[in-house]
Amino acid sequence: METISDAVGETFETREYSRIVSLVPSITETLFAIGLENRVVGVTKWDVYPPHARNPPRVMIGGTKNPDYDLIKNLKPDLIIANKEETRKKAYMKLREIAPVFVTYPKTVKDSIQMVEDLIHLTSLSRNAHAIETLHSLKTAYKTHKETVAPLFADLDYTVFVPIWKDPWMTINHDTYINSMLSEFHFQNIFADAETRYPMVELSEIIDANPKLVILPDEPCPFNQDDKRFLMEKTGLGSKHVILVEGSWLSWYGIRTKGGLENLYVALKHLVQA
Repeated sequence: METISDAVGETFETREYSRIVSLVPSITETLFAIGLENRVVGVTKWDVYPPHARNPPRVMIGGTKNPDYDLIKNLKPDLIIANKEETRKKAYMKLREIAPVFVTYPKTVKDSIQMVEDLIHLTSLSRNAHAIETLHSLKTAYKTHKETVAPLFADLDYTVFVPIWKDPWMTINHDTYINSMLSEFHFQNIFADAETRYPMVELSEIIDANPKLVILPDEPCPFNQDDKRFLMEKTGLGSKHVILVEGSWLSWYGIRTKGGLENLYVALKHLVQA
């Protein structure tokens, strides 16, 4: 019997799980991408990729942090996929009473790619041509980025501020997937050394850190043009150095890592063009 361990050390038999509940939108998208669309029976209300992810017969089972346990139980899942950060311990223990819970916890781009490979192995798709090609495409995209895109940014020496919330301002430290995505472009996160993963910071701290680049994602906080103008004024940066991007490019691990790297390059390439 083949087995695989999850992010909290639990061991799972690799087999063709037929009734899967996903508690993480980026993982839902990944499951669809590797060919498990017909095995996913429950998703969260935040699952927007692919666009038909929430269509019947799949059931929306609440949010990532507050799932509806009765709905999930009624679905009779044989596998629940969660995330260590998103799924609270109390919820995890209650979900385990319903079905096995495979916990993910990717914090780097390499972790993200490994997670896709683990999900393929877990669900017995290791010999499935479509799944293997999807994984190969992801690995190839990452290799291409490392060889052709990342070197373009290596000499910029850009310090960067990426907020995830305002009122109060919140950002990320080194121990996060977003920070890893920034590192793939050789950007230095100005709050990388913060003690907590998602520190609250004052506007004065942001200004004093003197970032050369500000990246404003549209989730979880929907930063907009007004926020861009505000931070341009406060930091003294020009329009080309305060950039609005789709938040999923920075924070959604799994299959979206490929599009994240590619789309971030499109959004940032003006920095390296003469």
